[in-house]
Amino acid sequence: MKFISEKNMDRVLVVADKIANFRYLKGISDGLASLLSITIVGSIFLLLGNLPINGYSELLAKLGLDQVLPFAYNCSVGLIAVYGTFFIAQRFAQTFDIEGSIAGLLSLVAFFIVTPSVASEDFNGYAFTWLGAQGLFVAIIISLLMSRIYVFIIQKDFVIKMPDGVPPTVSRSFAAIIPAFVIITLSLVIKGVFAMTSFTSIHHFVYQFIQTPLEHIGGSFAGIMVAILVMQILWVMGIHGSLIVYNIMTPIFLSLDTANLTAFSNGEALPNIVGGAFMNMFAELGGAGCTIGLNLLMLFMARSQRYKTLGRLAIVPSIGRINEPIVFGTPLVMNPIMAIPFIVAPLACATFGYVTISLGIFPRLIGASVPMGIPVVIQGLLQGSWKLAVLHILCIIIATLIYLPFFRILDKQAYEEENNIQPAEEGTY
Repeated sequence: MKFISEKNMDRVLVVADKIANFRYLKGISDGLASLLSITIVGSIFLLLGNLPINGYSELLAKLGLDQVLPFAYNCSVGLIAVYGTFFIAQRFAQTFDIEGSIAGLLSLVAFFIVTPSVASEDFNGYAFTWLGAQGLFVAIIISLLMSRIYVFIIQKDFVIKMPDGVPPTVSRSFAAIIPAFVIITLSLVIKGVFAMTSFTSIHHFVYQFIQTPLEHIGGSFAGIMVAILVMQILWVMGIHGSLIVYNIMTPIFLSLDTANLTAFSNGEALPNIVGGAFMNMFAELGGAGCTIGLNLLMLFMARSQRYKTLGRLAIVPSIGRINEPIVFGTPLVMNPIMAIPFIVAPLACATFGYVTISLGIFPRLIGASVPMGIPVVIQGLLQGSWKLAVLHILCIIIATLIYLPFFRILDKQAYEEENNIQPAEEGTY
């Protein structure tokens, strides 16, 4: 029996491929992915400065580290809009097969031009306000716009050309003069136009009318449920659902997580329940589909040799949120029996996590970037509290119970097949 008709499958694949390769989304996704190292390291130093241990803060103060450690976070995650501007513009230009460093540099100049500065008798410069999470959507808009202008000018060959004997680096620098003039001029126009409005800057306008509404949608219970549902359905169809969904949601998730990290750094109440950290912790417990539960069933309850072996082979990567052995070894793709728990388990775990956190039973996640490979449960500890590690364990139990009846059917079928192939091993299930 065909789970999905071939015609409908082809249509879905075409749409998914277009989304995955849409150059604007790809530029944003690849650019923000380039920031992974600083977000992880910045989050680690933030945790080191705020460990919930009696006497720890006093020890840091005595050593003078309480004033030093915050710099690691402030100069990494705290400037995420600045770094994002460069890398998004660079990666976006590269989708046109154009070297993107100059595009990144010019976009960065444009970003600083349109960003409000702070001037007083004692200080003249930029506040962190618009250089971090609050400025991320302007960073995305400016980097895509200015990078596209740069690409257009280069492709149309509206550049200053140098003689053949001039070194390539010098030639590229002169070729960037006209694009630089156009981009900087346009940036000044944008700054001037918004300065004449009640918003005073593009940052205030974008934050009020674009970023905040998108954060409310993406950070809501309904928003996260839709994201998980779409992701899991795509996985069942054989499409990398995580790749598609994160390509779209990464800017929103990153903004929500960074807002939580900043609040945590400042000792303030965490504003958001949902974010990328929430998605990783509850919707991808052991990998997409919360398959750590299925893996545990294979490891401890399987009767068939097939799933006993798969359970042993897959458990270590599953603990680190790498579940390709389970997804393709079971398989879960195009499997009508296992499609139900594969979709329901992450929805149930995310619902349980959201409800218990919103009721105050468990604390909110600080939004730390936890790299793939960090074991489950420890992920909860790295989100700021041992209570979240307990919540992780409860979600593992929920996922296991959801998979249990469906795995029994699957394992029974495999056991009977092995029994028919090997008569000497006959027995009752």
